[in-house]
Amino acid sequence: MLRRIAISLAAAVCASVAFSVAQTVITKAKGTPTPAAATPDPKIAEKAKPFETVIENVLTAYNAGDAATFAAEFGQSAVPPMNAANFKAIFQDIHMPELGHYVSCALAWKETTPDPDRALIVCDAKFEKSAKVKVSANFTRENGAVKLVQLRFERNDGR
Repeated sequence: MLRRIAISLAAAVCASVAFSVAQTVITKAKGTPTPAAATPDPKIAEKAKPFETVIENVLTAYNAGDAATFAAEFGQSAVPPMNAANFKAIFQDIHMPELGHYVSCALAWKETTPDPDRALIVCDAKFEKSAKVKVSANFTRENGAVKLVQLRFERNDGR
């Protein structure tokens, strides 16, 4: 009998603690929303510059339909390997008709990790046909040079 009471009491205490924690989480979630991330610490922004340059180069090549310049920014470990055929099949035949030309982008600092050897750089971009496109780029370092291993365009405007 005492054992049942002890188990019931323990269960009641656990339920009470769980309710209290849940209530705290809900209260904090309803609080003031976190503002969009501003430019980070200058040291972090400095680390991101080489990656930003590569992204700008590939987006310029994307607009120009320049497969050679586009593919030159990709590393040997890119999957699928970037070449003229894959550039045409993925970026010119799928993304260009859907998104149009690239217009601008701003780094999404909260999602960006500018690690010198294995970076993830995320941009909130605008294209001609879509004002909200997330551009995600994964990087590696090959022979000391920053190289793309993956580039993704994700439309975020509900279409």
